[in-house]
Amino acid sequence: MGKFKKAIDKARESEASPPTPAAEPTAPTPPAATPLLVPDASVPSGKPADKTPVQRRGGKRSDPNYKQIGCYVPVDLYRRVKARAALEDIDVSDVVADLLQDWVDS
Repeated sequence: MGKFKKAIDKARESEASPPTPAAEPTAPTPPAATPLLVPDASVPSGKPADKTPVQRRGGKRSDPNYKQIGCYVPVDLYRRVKARAALEDIDVSDVVADLLQDWVDS
């Protein structure tokens, strides 16, 4: 028990000492949004490019006309849907929205 004696003694000391009052928890401050940096197209290739700030486009996540939903589907079906959507260059959410709209309208 010789090589662990210091660790055990230290643990016992911390258990015996009264706890120190904790500071009041504060809500974390969210990080400030940073603009996306893209290379300047006017710089010829082969030379270092200046980074030009570009504002990100708002997507469905920030659009108040959309609501996120969740559901469970079989893994094989999900993989096939994702692969076909990629081949057709469409979002899976657009596929689901179209199918839900057809179902509601029927």
